[in-house]
Amino acid sequence: MKKRILLLLLCISLVAVAIALTACGEDRDIVELTVVEGPTKKEYVVGEKIDLTGLVVVGTKADGSSTNPLNITEDMISFDSSQIGTTTVTIAYPVSSKNTVYQTFTVKITEAKAVKLDILTNPTKTAYVDGQSISLEGLTAKITFSDGEEVEANYTAFTFSPSVAKLSDAKEGEVKVTVYKGAKATAVITITVEEKKAIGFEVATHAKKTEYIDGEFFEVEGLTLLQRFNDGSFIPIPTDELNFDNSALLDEGEGGCNVTLTFDLGSFDYWVKVTPKIIKDIIIATKPDKHEYRIGEEITIDGLVLYLVFQNAESEFFPYNSQYNGVFEYEIQYAKEGQTYVELIMHYRGNETKTIQVPITVNPLMAIDLINTGFPIEDSYEKGEGKYIDLRNLSIVAMFNDDFTEELVLWGKIDAEGISLALAEGATLMVTRDKVDVTKVLIVDEYKLMLEAEGSYIITVTYQGLKWMATFTVA
Repeated sequence: MKKRILLLLLCISLVAVAIALTACGEDRDIVELTVVEGPTKKEYVVGEKIDLTGLVVVGTKADGSSTNPLNITEDMISFDSSQIGTTTVTIAYPVSSKNTVYQTFTVKITEAKAVKLDILTNPTKTAYVDGQSISLEGLTAKITFSDGEEVEANYTAFTFSPSVAKLSDAKEGEVKVTVYKGAKATAVITITVEEKKAIGFEVATHAKKTEYIDGEFFEVEGLTLLQRFNDGSFIPIPTDELNFDNSALLDEGEGGCNVTLTFDLGSFDYWVKVTPKIIKDIIIATKPDKHEYRIGEEITIDGLVLYLVFQNAESEFFPYNSQYNGVFEYEIQYAKEGQTYVELIMHYRGNETKTIQVPITVNPLMAIDLINTGFPIEDSYEKGEGKYIDLRNLSIVAMFNDDFTEELVLWGKIDAEGISLALAEGATLMVTRDKVDVTKVLIVDEYKLMLEAEGSYIITVTYQGLKWMATFTVA
């Protein structure tokens, strides 16, 4: 039995050797290759290896006959799948150690197809206003290709739909956005969509004048406002549609104030810088109604008008009014000899305090008239022994410029036997007869002016350059 098995194996080996010797002989006779049937797989993705399944190649001998299908292996194939497009596959079939025959066929190289898309991070912006363009910026996703490769890519690698957020497409405020990578790989993200609405105002261009001084008026020229919407869009508001209170601007304590602008769409507080009005100079435009005084007289400054000059060259007339609450401070004063002004304190709009010297004239105390308030002196008298004029009845009073009066001729009792004549300091009394001073001769007992001699008499009282005179004759 063993001998029969061995004999059978020997016969099989001899047949195989014979076939191989025959094939080698046939291969040496091949002069050309013919691709009878190309590979079943005719399309590849970049980087993919050749698949020879289905490939049928026969050889043509020198006598024109064909061989059986040849055994083509991958080591006989030259194939480059690195470039997209149609590429040539070369078959190099060795017929002997010194001879190789070649043949080619073509296949198509394409990009690997994305077959699956997984979102890794959502877009930065997922909330939109009706009508806004959708952006995938910030999105990343994992792409699975048909060749099994997986790649992470950012938003630039994808397309999406829809491209505009529309409230009409929303369901309960949400819209589904489909992200594509090719025809088969898709994923869905959700965004929210809300109605477009105004959310405020802002300044596009400032007014030409934004700095003011207390009391100046707002100038709107150059100011442009924009109405801002929640989608980032704006609508300009024409300058001629802006309304505001045309009142003088005042510093509200923070270096400026708000000007409230009103228009059809609403209102806007526009801040401007306001600098306190600084007085550069004060000029007395109109003197007080009374500016000349006697010593001791109460000084008033009613009627005073000030002319204020400011740092911006503006000016204004500012009348004194004792009723101005907190504007003027003036304490009642009485005129003193030699006084040339009174001080007035002014608080201008609460910004600064100024002291003003208001000039006055205080006239020195002086006699302005001498008046006889006693008996009148007659024009003529009859002479006679023992006749006289009783000077005790003479009363000369000096009238002063402050309405004060002073008795110049005074009588006082010097002893039990007589009356003496006394004169106020600076006053003199003189009696002349025919232009000759006879005061000491004619006045006896200090009060009797004797009328014993004929002549033209003059009684003169002198005080501070003033004279009172009484002229009479004695015959």
